[in-house]
Amino acid sequence: MPVGKQKNLVQFSVECLKLHCHNYCKLGTMFRCSAGSAWEEQKYCKFSRKSTGGGWCMHFRSSIGGHCDCVPAQKDAVVAMRRQDP
Repeated sequence: MPVGKQKNLVQFSVECLKLHCHNYCKLGTMFRCSAGSAWEEQKYCKFSRKSTGGGWCMHFRSSIGGHCDCVPAQKDAVVAMRRQDP
């Protein structure tokens, strides 16, 4: 059974099944994926797309330290950061 305090779990309701998705793109000197290097974590990102060549998100670039090359995810991260600034 899902526990409400844990993130990225399936939440049951009377009519439908909802999956909590987040943007794991982390703003820094480069946009990095904060979900980790495994598809099992990355798949919960609302911008994730399964790679055809391996077990990770197609936007995840392990060769450059886990960079996220998804432009919509990067824009979403910038908007979220701006909302947090007073």
